Amino acid sequence: MIERRMGHIVAVASVASYLPQGRMISYVASKYGLRGMMEAFSDELYYEGLSDQIKTTITFPFFMPTRKELIDMLCKLKIIARVPIFAPEKMARRTVNGILCNSRQVFLPKIFGFGLKEYEFIPNDVKRLGRKLVFQSDIPRLMPLPSQFNMG
Repeated sequence: MIERRMGHIVAVASVASYLPQGRMISYVASKYGLRGMMEAFSDELYYEGLSDQIKTTITFPFFMPTRKELIDMLCKLKIIARVPIFAPEKMARRTVNGILCNSRQVFLPKIFGFGLKEYEFIPNDVKRLGRKLVFQSDIPRLMPLPSQFNMG
């Protein structure tokens, strides 16, 4: 890309990188990390004088039916009908459209892009209250706690 002075780098993160949720620590950390890496990568291209030739796009989809445990949890919590679930093909179409338009960020649903950045500044107690109202129950553990990881 550098030699050709053209290209486009794409990453798929998750809305979870803006809406960190307990019980999903490793997933959220990887999506937060990807979000930060793409921001830094975009800056790196700028500093190298390549930001007009090499573009970056990162997508932030909401729920997609790519993991059975997630869908089972949403069913168990009885919120499956209250949250949008998008087919991977729709996320792919939105991502390709973002690439063609040179969008740095693509949100699915699109409306999330307007409020997620401000969400980070809301106090944690208010966020937790909001999640409690949406989920109407405790979130079951889907992944082990960091202390349960084998570090050896």
